[in-house]
Amino acid sequence: MSPMAPSIQEAVDYIFAIAPNDPGAYENLYQTGSGEGALRAIGVAWWIDSVILADFAARGVNFGISHESVFYELPATCRWGLLSPADELLANQKIASLAERHEMVIHRFHSNIDFAPWGMPRALIDQLGWTDHQVDWSRGVPVVTLPTTTLEGLIRHIRAKLGLPFVRYDGDPGRALSRSGSSLPGKFHALERLPRRIGLQGISKPGGRESRHSAAGKTPG
Repeated sequence: MSPMAPSIQEAVDYIFAIAPNDPGAYENLYQTGSGEGALRAIGVAWWIDSVILADFAARGVNFGISHESVFYELPATCRWGLLSPADELLANQKIASLAERHEMVIHRFHSNIDFAPWGMPRALIDQLGWTDHQVDWSRGVPVVTLPTTTLEGLIRHIRAKLGLPFVRYDGDPGRALSRSGSSLPGKFHALERLPRRIGLQGISKPGGRESRHSAAGKTPG
């Protein structure tokens, strides 16, 4: 970066340098503003909403980085008829208005952070204490070979390591497991079709908006 205050675009370029953007990715983009202005301060959040955006502005932040989209996205139609355009939603209008008022640039970095060599899957493996186990990364998501345990034992381990109040699951709690795959939310439904073919016995999935719908059971306290 230059000796002078870097531009916001320079910060974006740096993030893409350490977490490359897949050519097919469409969600890693500016959501408000552009990279032309000088960078004063950066604010980072999993999901920037209007409360966080206002707090950023009060702290002098002019570049926000969000993992999830700051705007709600709606399909054009649904089973019961037409939906309002997304830009007519009050929540989306509030975000856009706040960003414009405070000259806040927001860039979403999603899949490139998920799949960076230091990104979310590896952080999850570290947090679960599985770094000493054999991990196969050849499928794009980690498949871990574990000492044989039951599905219930695996769930209790995940709950304890991640501090979760409960975990939804699908399957026989007493089933023996020795291979576990950890999928990101966007890849979860695709990976669900693969277990038998690749010898996978369990799938764990980090948090996402759809996580509460991903399985059929609920662990006891």
